Amino acid sequence: MSETSQQDYTVPLNADGTTGSHHLKTGSQFTIVIDRAIETLIIGEDEKPLEGVAISLRRDDDMELLAVSDGKGIARFSKLEKDRKYRFSLYARDKDAWELIESTGAGGDTRAVPTDMEWQSISTAETTRTKKHIVQQGECISSIAEFYGFFPETLWEHKANKDLKEKRKDPNILMSGDEVRVPDLRQKEEAATIGKQYTVKTKGVPERLVIQFVIGGEPRAKEAYLLTVDGVPHKGITDKDGVVDVWVPPKAVHGKLVFLDSGAEYDIRLGYMDPITEISGIQGRLQNLGYYFGPVDGKPNQSLEDGILCFQNEYDLKPTAELNDRTREKILKVHGS
Repeated sequence: MSETSQQDYTVPLNADGTTGSHHLKTGSQFTIVIDRAIETLIIGEDEKPLEGVAISLRRDDDMELLAVSDGKGIARFSKLEKDRKYRFSLYARDKDAWELIESTGAGGDTRAVPTDMEWQSISTAETTRTKKHIVQQGECISSIAEFYGFFPETLWEHKANKDLKEKRKDPNILMSGDEVRVPDLRQKEEAATIGKQYTVKTKGVPERLVIQFVIGGEPRAKEAYLLTVDGVPHKGITDKDGVVDVWVPPKAVHGKLVFLDSGAEYDIRLGYMDPITEISGIQGRLQNLGYYFGPVDGKPNQSLEDGILCFQNEYDLKPTAELNDRTREKILKVHGS
């Protein structure tokens, strides 16, 4: 007489190798597959998953395995040995560029980047002197920091960049040819347990882009817009002050904003504004404010003098058509940066 009723059998099917109760039919043939895994979920400053972030998993014999987060922000390390000790870190990222938020049970059916790579010996990088990065047009501290794996504030506040900070004041407004000193990355690791998922937040990625739109001296308040930054669309409505506030990658360079009701368009070049101390910085700001219509080339011209004079009259400054400290300060204040 054959058994046909279901009974409970305790079998080790969980990701961490522990046992669980599962319904199996007596006499059935089955294969038990134990997938001992560790997962990482990578999110950005905006709390959304980040794709393409490299994670290093290391075990107690100093062997290393690398994986990259998928479209859901997940990297999964599978087929791990139960009796090993593990630790993880974000690969090629400074210790201040990421933080562990929480750990939970690993997602059961989640599958991300396959880990069919072989474990490799941990490479020991030689300590080098601080590197020198020459700023190119369109770069700022945020984009440079992301390239080298740093939190922007770490670079900006580093003692080797003291002179640059005093000269430029604003980390988002540098001049082509400026020198940024880049120190060695400092490693940070977190212990990892099989069967767990670790949520990690990157710091400084993405970053906020905040722009105020004004027409005729009044903010473009509560207007629907479509902002496309490097091919990625952002739809929204300006706030009461005419401000657009969105998250963008630090390396973003070009944007286009369209106000949907009026059809008005604005081209936006990110990282291309020169410091206020430069003629090109004055030209760029007065152009944005609607007082200058000439080229942004760093060369004085009649159109620039006319723009300065018009600005001075508008804001009750002495109308000299010449640049002075009060005029520079007022342009900077009105422009916002």
